[in-house]
Amino acid sequence: MKVGIDLHGTIDSDPEYFSRLIKILREDVDSEIHITTGIKGTLAKEKLEKLGIDYDHLFSITDYHESIGTEITYDENDEPWIDEETWNRTKGDYCEREQIAFHIDDTEAYGKHFVFPTIFILFNHVSKHLNRAIKMPSFP
Repeated sequence: MKVGIDLHGTIDSDPEYFSRLIKILREDVDSEIHITTGIKGTLAKEKLEKLGIDYDHLFSITDYHESIGTEITYDENDEPWIDEETWNRTKGDYCEREQIAFHIDDTEAYGKHFVFPTIFILFNHVSKHLNRAIKMPSFP
């Protein structure tokens, strides 16, 4: 089973929890882990290493749009900016191409761009549970 998990706002909001979840998904369900993020891949790799997160694939919205020639501007903080609708649909398109079974993310705007059979799960890091009555299990 292929599983997608967002980095910024999701994994980095509770890296210990997601590290355990990924371990269980890999060992018990033989899952392939896809990390998705808006930041550049090099920065994401560094962050994932610091957080101790194991994964199989890393997908950067920024790197993807650079590779296909999308016009990107950068602000004073070196944050990338492209058309909002294009940005928001990129993770859903990636998950559809890669046949991701479910994707966990903290940004609700992405959800409308996910198509069946990929399940989009909205993570609320403030209350540390998944919205819409899907509870995160606690691990030993």
